Amino acid sequence: MDATAIMALIQFIENMKESGKLLLISGVTGEVERIFRRAGIDKAVGEENIFSSDTAVLKSTKHALQRALDYVNSTGEKPYRVRLFYSRPEKAKL
Repeated sequence: MDATAIMALIQFIENMKESGKLLLISGVTGEVERIFRRAGIDKAVGEENIFSSDTAVLKSTKHALQRALDYVNSTGEKPYRVRLFYSRPEKAKL
């Protein structure tokens, strides 16, 4: 990530906050996490809304979706559910 990407991300975060939307970032690597900390992005987004990359397929995305679900259900009247489906290409039949 270069300075231009960081500046664009900061602007995006501000726009999301102004419109009352929650931003979740998943699949963050160690290097990107360090950049986020140095740039203050972790504080701007909220550390609870950043999900580190994991060796298990889609694990960080699953955690991010659970956070989104918890957030939506805490603010709404109707409870929502989320299901995550993915395929494993190595097991796909052609």
